[in-house]
Amino acid sequence: MKKINKCEYGYFANQTKIEIRKSIILFIIPVCIFLLGVFIAMIRNPELSFWDARRNLLTLAAVLGLLPAARQITNTVMFVKYNKKHLSSEKYEAISKIELKIPVKYDLYMTTYDYTYQILSLTVASDTIVGYTEDAGFNEEKFDTHIKSMMAQNGLNCSTIKIFNDFDKYKQRLKAFADNEVENNEKELKILRLMENLSL
Repeated sequence: MKKINKCEYGYFANQTKIEIRKSIILFIIPVCIFLLGVFIAMIRNPELSFWDARRNLLTLAAVLGLLPAARQITNTVMFVKYNKKHLSSEKYEAISKIELKIPVKYDLYMTTYDYTYQILSLTVASDTIVGYTEDAGFNEEKFDTHIKSMMAQNGLNCSTIKIFNDFDKYKQRLKAFADNEVENNEKELKILRLMENLSL
């Protein structure tokens, strides 16, 4: 299977499958340890019932093994929940045809205590964060405040944050970057990496 890096197109769908596999494996291991402990106890003492045979050290190990499995299932639930909302292949193709000199990231999900910001495509150029969302309830003002706070904590800043919910307008902005042969400076690349790090 081809590796797809975080915030590349197709990453979320691919990573969802990986997270599901991890969850299954992490739950199978403690179950096998538990059954092995019961099996060994019943061999050593055939008079024990299944219920009594479960009282052994391997059962304790199995219970402790469920802790990382429970943590993993939380990750899996997050990926499964948001995997349904990703950029369509048609829109990805439309963006790919634009001859940009700047990188574009895809399917970013930034979570806070109160809200999850769904951004299907995003780039940074000309001291501006530009993105596209299909979330009808997207609160650009709160997102602006959150991102500027995150940038300030990392010694970064930008003059403008603009998240479009109209794909044609977003595409026009990207075309303007391409027509002007806009390239990233070091600060903008750091902001883009921060956006990746903030995403699921």
